[in-house]
Order: sequence, then C-alpha cells, then structure tokens
Amino acid sequence: MWLHLSIPYFRKIRTLNLPTSLPTPPPFSSPNITMSSVDSMPPVYPTQAHSSDGHAVVIPKNSLTHPINISWMIPDEHIPYLTATRLPENIDLFDLLTNPAAYELEAGRIADALASADTTKRMGGFIGNLALSSCPGKKVRLNGPVRGRASINRDLDLDFQRLRSFGITTVVCCLNDSELAFLGAPWPKYYELATKNNIDIIRLPMIEGSCPENVEGIDAVVDEVSERMKTGQNVLAHCRGGVGRAGLFACCWFLKNLYCLSPERAIRLVRMRRSPKAIETMRQAEFIVHYAEHVGRALERQSMAEVRAHMMLERERQRERELVAQMHAQVARRERRAEVTGTPVEIVGNKVAGSQPPKRNSL
Repeated sequence: MWLHLSIPYFRKIRTLNLPTSLPTPPPFSSPNITMSSVDSMPPVYPTQAHSSDGHAVVIPKNSLTHPINISWMIPDEHIPYLTATRLPENIDLFDLLTNPAAYELEAGRIADALASADTTKRMGGFIGNLALSSCPGKKVRLNGPVRGRASINRDLDLDFQRLRSFGITTVVCCLNDSELAFLGAPWPKYYELATKNNIDIIRLPMIEGSCPENVEGIDAVVDEVSERMKTGQNVLAHCRGGVGRAGLFACCWFLKNLYCLSPERAIRLVRMRRSPKAIETMRQAEFIVHYAEHVGRALERQSMAEVRAHMMLERERQRERELVAQMHAQVARRERRAEVTGTPVEIVGNKVAGSQPPKRNSL
C-alpha cells in the first residue's frame, strides 16, 4: 500500500506556489483527532533551588527533570488507517487534520481501520512513524542574562534509552562531528551509546539554518527510512533543536510518501506537529520546494514508465488475440472442407494439421 504513483498525484504535487509567509493554521478541534504532537513528561524534580543568601538559583535542565520531547509526525489514531489503505488522490494528511469535510469523507475508513487494529497487528503490524526531537545528550551553558531560562545538561545514554522505549530503532542525525562535539555529544561516544541501545544511526549532516547539498542525498535517506517504516520501525530525526534541519527532513518525508501534496502543506503540517518555528530559513523552504519538484519528476517518469509498460502489454495481448482469431478461422475453413470431403479435422498445438496453403505449380 505504501506508494501508488500516478499522473493525478504528479499533477497535485506540482502545486509549488510557496508564499513568503507561512502562517500556522488554527488547530481543528475534533474529538477524533489528536492535535498535540509533543510527548513530554512533567518535571519530576524542582527546577529552582535557593542559595544560602535566599536567592533563587536555576537548576540546569537534564534528562530526569525534563525528559527529551518527542514529536510524532503522524497522529497515533491515523497509523492503522495509513497501514490498511492509501490516501485518496485528492486528500492528504494535512486535509485530514485541518479540514472537517475531508475528515468526514474518510471517517468511515478510519473507523474501520481502528476497529480492525488488533487483527492488523497480529497479521503483520502497523507501519512505523517519524518523530522529531532535539539533540540527545545536548549540553548548553547560558552566559549573561537568561530571563529565568536554565542551562541544559542532558545525559546521552538516558536520552537514547528514552528513544528506545518508544520503539525508535533508527535515528537520522542532521549534525556534523564538530557540532556534535560542541553540544557535548562527540561522535565516538554518540555512536557507542546508540549501539548500546540497539539504535542505528543514519548521518545526514547540514549546517545550521541550511540544507543538504543536493536533493539526491536526502532522497536516498528518505527512501531508506521509508523502507524501514514499512516493517514497523519508528525513526527519529534530530538536529540541534529538532526544528529547522530535522523539520526539513520531515517535510521531504511527507512529500516523498505523498502524505502532503505540496511544499506549503508539508511545512504547515510540520509546524503543527512539532513547532510553529519549524523550517527556520527561506533557504530551507526553497530546498523543500526543489525537493517537491524532484519528487514530481520522479512521479512523472514512473507514470510514463507505467504507461509504456501498459502499452507493451496491450500490444502483446492484441497479438495473442489475433493469433487466436487466425487459428479459429483456420479451424472453421478445415471444418467446412471436411464436410465436403469427409476428412476429419486434426489440431496439433495451436495449428490446424494440413492447414498450410497448397503449393502452386510452377509455370
């Protein structure tokens, strides 16, 4: 069910008019739709202490007081539906979450998928989900006035354990070695603790506020992630804050899997599911537009290949029909001749015995 490539999809995804401002739409309140995207636990330890002179001291945020926030890109209640069927060609996931009329059109199939969720799980399980978060193990020291904000001192091992507890088996890391080291999660330690927690790492480094060098590189990662999700694996993408570069990856994933049919819709959906600040620069927005064009061209090539294959198949079928018609005509002629001469008709394979035209006498 994962991808059905067709001309209508290609036409829809080529709607690439991206406005300068991309406001986040107001949430659509429905009892059947979960709009909250951040799974966070309340602090279990106080975030402030008092010094000996009575002044409040802000305690650094850590993996115990502030467990790493994980934002799922697809609401849980839509996973069975997307596992059991594919979206209609004129509706995408953004429609289901923001347009009550579109949701009502699919409400029956969504309800059926939820009702048969236990059966689906037994037969092969659900597709995986994509999540976004900040960098595991991030350490940030704030200098100067902080307006009550605390420094961040996360534990890399505890953060990976939390990711694994949500069934996340693959992490797409959008940071290079230098930035990982700057954030207190140097690559050797990062890789060691990820391996310890049975988490695979896919590297997709980008400079802060920027994008990948080309669409082919991120497209290969999107394909790899999508293949893993088909087997039910959950995947998490992160950068420093899980908003800009990780948000860009999520937009590309939405577009490639046809969960969103335009760049603008992909950006708005990521902003709904993760943060209104997602996709931080115009360069990132422009890259998403270019990636949508890349997906559109791929859909067009796939569609044309399907058309050519269909034409070749039709020609082959037509040839078979003509051969069968010729054989039936030969049988009919032999039967008429047999009625006159009394000779039985014998069919060998797909040929009529003795059906070759008589040789003409040479003059």
